Amino acid sequence: MRRPATDINSKQKKILDFITESLQNEYRCPSVREICNYMGLSSTSTVQSHLNTLERFGYIKRDVNKNRSISVVGMQPKVMPEVTKSEDGQVTSSEPFDFMSVKLRNVPLIGTVQAGMPVTAIQNQEAEIPLPLTLIGNSECFLLRVRGESMRDIGMYEGDLLIVRNQSTANNGDIVVARIEDEATVKRFYRESNRIRLQPENSDFEPIYTESCVIEGKVIGLIRDHI
Repeated sequence: MRRPATDINSKQKKILDFITESLQNEYRCPSVREICNYMGLSSTSTVQSHLNTLERFGYIKRDVNKNRSISVVGMQPKVMPEVTKSEDGQVTSSEPFDFMSVKLRNVPLIGTVQAGMPVTAIQNQEAEIPLPLTLIGNSECFLLRVRGESMRDIGMYEGDLLIVRNQSTANNGDIVVARIEDEATVKRFYRESNRIRLQPENSDFEPIYTESCVIEGKVIGLIRDHI
């Protein structure tokens, strides 16, 4: 049972808030190293001590056998917004909106992108798919179909269509379509001191490190049309 908030100090409260925001906004748990960086700490053991306190007082739960396994007690799991299209063409969404009353805009499907090792960069437009403005807003977007399993742990699977917002910049933790020379990949973006880290969301895959890359866009949702 969760104890009163007075049982934790300001640093532990800040760590708890950071974990909660990451789960809500980025659909995944931060690593211990990311918590270190956020708190301006160099020692992972210090963060582990704070996490032990949060767990002991009932604020979080952890699976010691898994990385990124922190969950906040009482918080419902959140996944990336998903639109599903069944074989008979019926569309449903994990986000609450009424498809019968919203405005639609055609979004181009322009090929495939690798959730794994990079592949030849984005291909030509294949089709246009109408999507609700409530899902994509007024931003210019495009769709890419996923190959590979390197982003599987956040619910991004082979064959899914990624909804990508056109933009050339990214913040740490954003899921992006990145181009390295003539090859494109979808990964989580981190800018480090002298390099860029493109981080998979599957422990079977290694990060990609590069001095520079071109951001083609930020992933803002996905469509699953291959049930």
